Amino acid sequence: MRFQATTSLSLMALLLAGTAGAAQAQTSVTRPGERAPDIRDGIERRDPDAWVTVQTLTVLYTDLRLAGRRLAVDTVQGVVTLRGKVDSDEAKAAAAEIAKGIEGVKEVRNELVVVPAAQRAQVDAVDEEIDHLLKDRFRGDPRLQSERIGARVDGSVVTLLGAVRDEAASARAAEIARGVPGVRAVKNELARLSLPDVIPPTEPRGRSGERPAPR
Repeated sequence: MRFQATTSLSLMALLLAGTAGAAQAQTSVTRPGERAPDIRDGIERRDPDAWVTVQTLTVLYTDLRLAGRRLAVDTVQGVVTLRGKVDSDEAKAAAAEIAKGIEGVKEVRNELVVVPAAQRAQVDAVDEEIDHLLKDRFRGDPRLQSERIGARVDGSVVTLLGAVRDEAASARAAEIARGVPGVRAVKNELARLSLPDVIPPTEPRGRSGERPAPR
């Protein structure tokens, strides 16, 4: 199965710092007159969705209309989904336009929630309470304890993310989310685990496929 390439603005400082450090290391061994190898080339080839996510967040991070906002970007096969809270309709539209301008983006799903700055503290407090209750209920449900379920709460709207083994687990997670006090709506974006994800191999193997050496 495909997992979403996801990150948030709060991680961008680390990502950018790491990229800058790697670029400096590469430049230091480049001979005069030669083009330094671009770290972006390797990332883009290995995981185009991850690179689109980082590129999108980099530009969002530097836009003053969105500065300080806890936004998240998911990318699946070039389709970018924006989540989080912004102060105005203008900021929401601006984020979508930014994402559309990133190379490799095929479509933008704008799920940002508009929350005026004066209401932000109250809305954040409600969202955090919903998030805590939701996690507690997932952990306490025997049918969901082994599932890979995550959730995001924005303006009392719950988005279920992750993967489950079957439709019954997906439906159960959505039912639990709808039952949490204060939840206005539930968006169920849980994926189905494929067979190899559910049934582990009989013998563990290393990353390249080789069996681990005996201890």
